[in-house]
Amino acid sequence: MSKNIVSSSNYCSNSSFLHEDATKIRIQALVISGIGNANSLLTVINKSYINRLQSIQNSTARLSTRSSIRDHITPFLYQLHWLPVEYHVRFKVLLLCFNCLRGSAPKYLVELLNIREQNPLPSLKGICRPPNLN
Repeated sequence: MSKNIVSSSNYCSNSSFLHEDATKIRIQALVISGIGNANSLLTVINKSYINRLQSIQNSTARLSTRSSIRDHITPFLYQLHWLPVEYHVRFKVLLLCFNCLRGSAPKYLVELLNIREQNPLPSLKGICRPPNLN
């Protein structure tokens, strides 16, 4: 991933020659795909590492939108249709679980998923009764 960061910083000098859409595509191919690669493993790592990856994503969003470092990053992430790193990791894990439940995931993943029956909700009969005033 560090090679991608160096590539994106070297790319900065050439970005003025490319159309903005080409810039976004190239940056996404270099950096964002590197962040998203095997990110289900990132669910068990330290929060400081997630913060470093978020910093890389913020820098690439600023580079691709040509925004200032003083601008708030959230509108630019929204404009690029990028989730923050922590939410992207959660999304990928939930998508894997959904595919396992639907049967469209690889068999080895379906076998790893342990499905338990959900307990029905407790009865609300006693809760809704008016209090006894005697």
